[in-house]
Amino acid sequence: MGGLLGAWLFLPLASPISLVAIPTLLERLWSSNPALWSASFHYSLVIAPILAFAAIDGLARLQHRLSLPRWRGRIAVGVSFALLAAGLILSFGVVRPLDELATYISASQASTIQSCLNVIPPDASVSASNKLLPHLSHRAEIYLLTLKSDASYVAIDLDTYLGQFFPGEQAQIRTIISQALADGYGVACSRGTTVVLHRGGGGGTLSPELSAFLAQAG
Repeated sequence: MGGLLGAWLFLPLASPISLVAIPTLLERLWSSNPALWSASFHYSLVIAPILAFAAIDGLARLQHRLSLPRWRGRIAVGVSFALLAAGLILSFGVVRPLDELATYISASQASTIQSCLNVIPPDASVSASNKLLPHLSHRAEIYLLTLKSDASYVAIDLDTYLGQFFPGEQAQIRTIISQALADGYGVACSRGTTVVLHRGGGGGTLSPELSAFLAQAG
């Protein structure tokens, strides 16, 4: 909340327009997903235009209340520069979005992941981990990993989580892989931290990285 309002010098609080943002804020704050509470993702973009208009309206209301009309223009310019400074400080000093560039996977890793995804037929249903979904979205049946347990294929890559697992998410992924193997899925491809499982498929073996990952369950 401090980051959301601080970037606008808390001016939105002086405007009733900010009330429009309340439903979206409540949706985020009541969510059980910690990512929605963070300033590091895109969820604040939905509220940002509302706060921008509320900040403009709030400044106009404060100017109207001033008893020295000749200072209103200078105050508006000063506040505008202060808003710019606050936004830059919060963006690059607190949120620091450019830091994520150093966490992207390499071209060789991306090639390895894609080589496993290529074994999935174009008409097959797939349940996939979050970052793999966009690369499989051209097919008719694609599901988030935790939402369907009987898809024809299961595709998972650990590196693309960038180490940002929610509490208990790693254990959940281990359970999904172990349960799928117990339910008759075979390993269609496993290279590095990537695995593609095929229901009723052949008996390939998990990569050393995936085997070590599953072994951490104990």
